[in-house]
Amino acid sequence: EALKMAQDLKCATCEVLLKSLVQRAESFTEDHIMDQFDGEMLEPAVIGENEQENRVNQNRKGCNKHFKDELLLRGWSASSCETKGESEAKWCLEQSDRLPTEREVDTYSVRNEAIFYACEGTLGRNGPEMAEKLVELKEAEAGNLSEMIRV
Repeated sequence: EALKMAQDLKCATCEVLLKSLVQRAESFTEDHIMDQFDGEMLEPAVIGENEQENRVNQNRKGCNKHFKDELLLRGWSASSCETKGESEAKWCLEQSDRLPTEREVDTYSVRNEAIFYACEGTLGRNGPEMAEKLVELKEAEAGNLSEMIRV
């Protein structure tokens, strides 16, 4: 089920992630963009009393980090699409004003897993090629970041 949902969510998930991560890159080079895509923790994971939470936090990198930090914790979620013209997508990525708790983000759900797979199927699988293309577009002055991401 989550893999099917991810197919509908991939483009929107990728677009939101790219906008967020590329803006934080130290410079607009492949290496610095890839540093953001790799998603290494800036600080060591906080060790608590719950062993399961410790394991989850220590593995928080790449899409495992991005889908939580860049999407879920900022109010993005997978929801059933309302009929929007010609779109055949059943699932849409939508942002809510209500922000989930860290516990809600770390709790398994099919919808959260679908967002993770959407990240893995785009940024996780094609990150180096995406970084290279973004730099090429920037050097060719192919528009602003939003326009380059949609190419």
